[in-house]
Amino acid sequence: REECLSVLRSSGDFLRYSVSVALQKIQQLEETGHTDGPEGQSPDKTFRHLCDITSVLMWRYTNVPSTVEDAGKKEKGQSVSLLCLEGLLRVFTTVLQRYPTRMSNFLSSL
Repeated sequence: REECLSVLRSSGDFLRYSVSVALQKIQQLEETGHTDGPEGQSPDKTFRHLCDITSVLMWRYTNVPSTVEDAGKKEKGQSVSLLCLEGLLRVFTTVLQRYPTRMSNFLSSL
C-alpha cells in the first residue's frame, strides 16, 4: 500500500489531476453553493472539506518550491504549484462569499 501511494505521490500527472479535481469542486461550490454527492449538500460538511482542501493546498504550495518542481518538470500544462495557488485563491474567495461568519474558524483550521 505504501509503495503504491509513493508512486502516486511522485507522479506529476496524478498530482495535477488531483488538484484539478479539487479546483473543479471549489468552482462548483462558487457557482452553485453546493457540490455533487450527499456531503455536497451539507454546508457544515462542505465547510470542513474546504478547510481540509486548503490545508493540503497550502502544504503543497509552501513545501515544494516551484524551482524544484520546474527542474523535474517534463510534463505539459500548468505547474502543480500554480494550480495550488489558484485553488487557494478560489477557496479564500469562496469562504468570504459563502461563509463570512466562519472566517475565523477557517483561518484557525489552517
